[in-house]
Amino acid sequence: MKKKTPHINLSVSLSDVGLLGELRWKTDDFPLDIVTPDIYILLDIHHNIITSRSTSYYDKKNCADMIKELRDLLNIYQKIERKHQYQLFNYIIADHALCKTLRLIDYFMSINNQKFIENIHVLYIDIVQWCADVIVCYLTKNDTPEFNIDIKNITPCMNDEINNGFPREFIDGDNHILSLLAVQSKQISTDSIVGVMLGGGSAAAIASSYYKSSLHFTKVSKYDDGKKCCSTIFGETLEEKNSITVIDDNCGTGQTLQEVKKIIAKLSDGKVNFFPVELHWEKFLRVNIYNHDDNVFNINDIDHLSPFAFRHHTILNRLLNEKNNPEYTFKMTLDMWIDYSRALIYLLHDTYPSRMKLTPLIKEINLIK
Repeated sequence: MKKKTPHINLSVSLSDVGLLGELRWKTDDFPLDIVTPDIYILLDIHHNIITSRSTSYYDKKNCADMIKELRDLLNIYQKIERKHQYQLFNYIIADHALCKTLRLIDYFMSINNQKFIENIHVLYIDIVQWCADVIVCYLTKNDTPEFNIDIKNITPCMNDEINNGFPREFIDGDNHILSLLAVQSKQISTDSIVGVMLGGGSAAAIASSYYKSSLHFTKVSKYDDGKKCCSTIFGETLEEKNSITVIDDNCGTGQTLQEVKKIIAKLSDGKVNFFPVELHWEKFLRVNIYNHDDNVFNINDIDHLSPFAFRHHTILNRLLNEKNNPEYTFKMTLDMWIDYSRALIYLLHDTYPSRMKLTPLIKEINLIK
């Protein structure tokens, strides 16, 4: 039985989604007869399986080349006929474009050139929000939004140092289906979404689209790329009394979220809530049940707990490396990961002293049938 969330009515089955976030089809189930060369190069095809992300999705390119590719993608989108059978292609283009835009924003924030960021943040936030809207509309079977981006403004920077810089390749949190399942389970009313770059960028974009909230980014990490953090917010100024939801792709210790709270406190008096899409429930189990000596998040510090287990970056990187192996056939799918997460939550519920905190998570994850 293919798994869907009945209250969201997804256009894709979870058994057709890879752990990295790519969509998968058998070649006989994909409309190859209407695929143009521009779309074909975005796909990966082997072993009679088509996936929505070719290796170009993760390619290492400098900013100038990536900006050109982003512009090309949006030009391709404009040429596609607005017919129902082409909505899948809209999704694929938006997915690739979102990845490149977030990687560019992450790099722009790392150079800490506030004047440059002020000049470009409106355009790049608009692109991210449009991409997220296309993705959410496709997944929830709604009409594709109008294209509202002025492509002629997407040009390489005047600064050669920026143009020649290389954005990071990997976005751990870019499984849009998992992000959408997480945000739709929490009926949150929030004025602003702040995504923690790089991993939390796509999840924040999905949440912003779903909740109809303003979108912002900050760059904080206690682990990867920690020396290039940014103490400001990318996006419009946060309003003084706004309710603010900070979204990251995952949470292991909670240190990153606490650091973000300090940054936001300097910019706004609004109430700040924390919402990681995935939690390191395995580590939580080891520390709180097996009594291992390790540092893990405090369950009381997370405002919106997620039932989904942490897709560790080591696993994702190994899966990514296997994409280059023509003999390899992926077996792991998102429905399996949700089953794994469900088992962890059940185990914790039966053994953790403060189990009442986990009861709502059982209800949430059991809505995913």
